[in-house]
Amino acid sequence: MRQAACPSCGASVAFRGATSIVAVCGFCRSTLLRSGTKLEDIGKQAELLADPSPLQLGTEGQYRGVRFAIVGRIQYRYAAGVWNEWHCLLDDGRTAWLSDASGNYLFTFLRAPKLLPALADLEVGREVRLDDGTYEVANIERAHVVAGAGELPFKVGSGYEAVFIDLRGEGGRFATVDFSETPPLLYTGEQLPFETFRFLNLRDERGAAAPTARAEAFNCPSCGAPLERRFATTAAIGCASCSAVVDASDPKHAILSRALDHAARRTPTIPLGTRGKFEGVVFEVVGFMHREMTVDGETYGWDEYLLHNVEHGYRWIVQSQGHFSMVKGAANRPRVARSNPPRAQYLGRTFRHFQSYAATVAYVVGEFYWRVAVGDVARVEDYVAPPLILSGERSENEITWSLGEYVEPEALWRQLGLKSAPPKRIGIAPNQPSPHAGTVLRYWKAFAVFALIALAVQGALVLLSDSRVLHSEPFQYTPGRGARALTTPPFELRGTRPVPVAIRTVTNTANSWVFLDMTLIEKNTGRTYQLGREVSYYYGSSGGESWSEGDRKDRARIADLPPGTYYLEIEASGDTRGRSVSGRVEVFRDPPDWTNLIIVIVLLALFPLGAWWRSSAFEKRRWAESDYAPGADDDDDD
Repeated sequence: MRQAACPSCGASVAFRGATSIVAVCGFCRSTLLRSGTKLEDIGKQAELLADPSPLQLGTEGQYRGVRFAIVGRIQYRYAAGVWNEWHCLLDDGRTAWLSDASGNYLFTFLRAPKLLPALADLEVGREVRLDDGTYEVANIERAHVVAGAGELPFKVGSGYEAVFIDLRGEGGRFATVDFSETPPLLYTGEQLPFETFRFLNLRDERGAAAPTARAEAFNCPSCGAPLERRFATTAAIGCASCSAVVDASDPKHAILSRALDHAARRTPTIPLGTRGKFEGVVFEVVGFMHREMTVDGETYGWDEYLLHNVEHGYRWIVQSQGHFSMVKGAANRPRVARSNPPRAQYLGRTFRHFQSYAATVAYVVGEFYWRVAVGDVARVEDYVAPPLILSGERSENEITWSLGEYVEPEALWRQLGLKSAPPKRIGIAPNQPSPHAGTVLRYWKAFAVFALIALAVQGALVLLSDSRVLHSEPFQYTPGRGARALTTPPFELRGTRPVPVAIRTVTNTANSWVFLDMTLIEKNTGRTYQLGREVSYYYGSSGGESWSEGDRKDRARIADLPPGTYYLEIEASGDTRGRSVSGRVEVFRDPPDWTNLIIVIVLLALFPLGAWWRSSAFEKRRWAESDYAPGADDDDDD
């Protein structure tokens, strides 16, 4: 580090970075250009605008395990407000830039690209191929330098104009092309959350509970009502009295828009100034917006609440028909596949396209970090993977992605400390979690377990059942001798309760049939069980192919036969074409019937099928509001 005295005021000026050629004196704001061992005063810097950034010169942090210190700053003004580029010196000797805009932090390094597209060829949404992969043009911005401070690697001055193209790639990759130089400068890096930098020596006035850098009060130029600009990043303020939207960054407070319709004025369900703690961070509700879209001649509206924290920037609460989502900017570029329906890949999850529409701003009140106006229109595409919703908004100069997560209204009200009751939910939200999510699979898993248990029980009963033959009796039927009954000797069926009994018949029929009239009689009670069974079997050949019909075997079953002593009477008749038919009749205890198992499995299957039906009905109601509802122009073939 080299120390030198300011030629203008004599204050000590430090050059810590080897690439630093400019230093701004912290006392007199003289811009000092280093040339060898000499310092040249090339003019004074303008005053920096007040902003709520928690960073300052001397702030230290870590990037990917490497310590760095902020040694310089450039403040830019653009259409939506101001942002800072902090010049960082890393312990490993590298220099980098930390962009701080509305709570978004991007860490980038200067690269030497092989080829960059021409500015005239770039437009929002276009894909650009760089050395390390493919990017999408996310923003085209023209900005002016407000002032510089600290050590910088090049000369800057108030009013200096630059055109920046912001590019976003997958995996959080970020790139910026600065077209103010020839050839253009390329900076590549990534966007990271505030807490990952582990900052030290932040501003003393930072903190979620005191995010205001300086309050500015003035009267609404439309109706004279008092307005207050509390945040330096505020670019527009909506007047609650007359619904006019005022340019907060304009000293004359020009009116950006007036209310299109007095009836469009709305009362926020969540009052401005409400504070809540989300993921350990306190945010304050600073703005309210009502937006609308028109589908098939019908207008649908929803509310959006802007939340602010000095370190973590901005978040949104989106309310539609009593459903709420917490929304924040998406750091990564989603990968969109234009299938039918389109799919978006983000953070390892697949989002399905829900709907595309034009969102129009209908009402605004409170503070906003861009120049919002009533009547502003953006083209929106929503992709859902409940409880998440991924939304892309495209305007003429910018495309932004945001990620929302469904919040139960009661839980949100507790986080915000609201005493009122949340609005009643109507219908189903696009990203509302299904109460049946996962239940279908759990039911099918339970079904598989119980079905296997039932199968095991049935198998055990079959293996352990007494299926020995109780009696076997041969018989013979000879045509022309008349019907003659055969009576078997008595046999005993033991036990204490009725059991299933089967009667199996095996014959030698050939191109004939025989009918057996069988009567099972209990010897002591005389109770009878009548069975009539036909056994037929035919075979032959036709056209060189053999065929057969029927079976030489037959099996009859008595489901519940009480224990006792039985005998069987058999009387045969039939058409045997003059030949004798012989066979055997066997009576045996029948193993457990498999019909009961089938009934049990069918009953068990009713539970997962019912869960599937409820889940399907819920999803049908969800997608009825999408671009893929039955009868929609673009039917979902998936």
